[in-house]
Amino acid sequence: ERLRKTIAHLKTLKPEQFDDGSRMVTFPTQGDSKTWPSARYLYTRVLPNVFFHCTTTYNILRHNGVEIGKADFLGPLDG
Repeated sequence: ERLRKTIAHLKTLKPEQFDDGSRMVTFPTQGDSKTWPSARYLYTRVLPNVFFHCTTTYNILRHNGVEIGKADFLGPLDG
């Protein structure tokens, strides 16, 4: 259900809602905060975190006997 809601929300976004990667983003760190350009934040913090959680979920599912493979992780080639 959470995935369906997330996908539905993502479909409402429009390209003009995204900037060129130069907007500054402030985010908390261990006892401090950092301010970086949004592109740096996206590529060095957000995307690695997303892929970490996707891979960890994939590994837990495989460990528990769910028959999934690389194609399930990567998605369809014709999309």
